Amino acid sequence: MGYTRPAVNVCRAGVFVHVNQIKHSVMNLKYFFSLLACLMFSCGKQEYKNQKSVLVFKGQYEYEVRIYKPIDGMYNFGYVSDILNIPPSANTEYEVEIDDFGCVQLRFTDGSRYLLLLEQGDRVEVNYESSKIKISGSNAEGHNYLRDNYTSKGLGTLYGKIEPILRNHISTESVNCDSINGVLWRELILPYREDIKKMVSSGSISSNYAAILDKTLYTASIWAVSNFYNNLLFPSGKIFGFKPSQTVIQDILIGWSKLYEVPDVPFAKLPYFYPVFYEHKYKYSDAETIEQTIEKYGKDCFGAYPQYLFHTDSMQLREYGSLFIEDLQNRKFSFNL
Repeated sequence: MGYTRPAVNVCRAGVFVHVNQIKHSVMNLKYFFSLLACLMFSCGKQEYKNQKSVLVFKGQYEYEVRIYKPIDGMYNFGYVSDILNIPPSANTEYEVEIDDFGCVQLRFTDGSRYLLLLEQGDRVEVNYESSKIKISGSNAEGHNYLRDNYTSKGLGTLYGKIEPILRNHISTESVNCDSINGVLWRELILPYREDIKKMVSSGSISSNYAAILDKTLYTASIWAVSNFYNNLLFPSGKIFGFKPSQTVIQDILIGWSKLYEVPDVPFAKLPYFYPVFYEHKYKYSDAETIEQTIEKYGKDCFGAYPQYLFHTDSMQLREYGSLFIEDLQNRKFSFNL
């Protein structure tokens, strides 16, 4: 049975675009991307009543910080929203307009990056001293937990837990994905959930922030698992000393997809989305499914990125929007319109 992609709805200030209505029309597709760019660049301009968070930058010495605010509510990893020069020994306040929550990326003078998960009304103080960052204010313990256990260490620290799980459940001709997912849940998810419960119980983070942090760490765990699956299914990848059969590959894709089917996890709004699963889904789909998915846009319309059409609707907008912004910044164009 062929794969039918539902319409993608892009909403901003009452404007709706139905991607499935853009068929075989170059002008309509150009209009879509032009509108997309306008929506994404203007989203930071829209005012939200009582939906502002405040970042307070300080430090003993002068420094520069680049701020990547959410775009249309989605995590923004490529477009610099603002550049601030922070004077020494002074407080510089910066407002961020968000809806329910937002993930803000900061990049400092030395190239280091920092992620902040913000609720409405948060006030977070960022003290940058000699390439070290100290966080205080709203949900500070949660911010520091994310930094100390994930962002500063890198997600590679999770590999030591993941590799033996996969080795014990995957062979050339068989795989037990339900068992894999169960063990991954026990070894990766439950430990940080216990830590989050303790922070909520102590009053150091709010219950709303706890939910945001939980979802963020879930996507971080899935990112690390996806990296292993990617290497296992890559043509030259034999990380376990063997190449899985086509049957095992299809079973892995089914089990892998279940990791993305957790309710209420807004992947497009969170920083650790790794789209490689959808690239393999595209790669291992039959020719008829691929043709039905992309034919309405023209075979070469999306250049080297037709696999993103296999994403969820919100992730299609985020991935294609990010590519389009990158094109505008670099004065190139990845799409064949």
